[in-house]
Amino acid sequence: MEVRVDRPTPTPEWPPGVTVRATDLDADARAVHALLELAFRGSPDEEKPNDAWLSWWTGDPEFDPSVWFLAEEDGALVGVALCWSSGFLKDLAVHPSQRRRGIGRALLLHVFDEFRSRGAPTVSLKVDAANPTGAVRLYEAAGMRVVERLVV
Repeated sequence: MEVRVDRPTPTPEWPPGVTVRATDLDADARAVHALLELAFRGSPDEEKPNDAWLSWWTGDPEFDPSVWFLAEEDGALVGVALCWSSGFLKDLAVHPSQRRRGIGRALLLHVFDEFRSRGAPTVSLKVDAANPTGAVRLYEAAGMRVVERLVV
């Protein structure tokens, strides 16, 4: 899926008490990995063990921790958006107990704003069309459109 970000997109609206910040990789990596494991448990995207996961990310030429965004409430991690420097949103995850509050949408729109400010024309991602969390509806509601379908 893809959205053009070289023109205005909706402004993120954060739920009361939720804030967003960039990551401090050394301090945040374990908590980010734990949230991804919880959010993706049982899916084909289930995460690698922490050490392998972090090495995989940091070893990629498109790794840039400044495009890893963390949503917090009262100091607790409630959502993450992890991107590649090219404008590809690799992982968007919200803690299962925090879903349906608008955190995922706010993170998504925050990513759009960030890449627009960097001069990127688009933000893209891939998603399983059968994702039971409603991810496809979220992305479409935020203005993303399908650009390619793969049958696996």
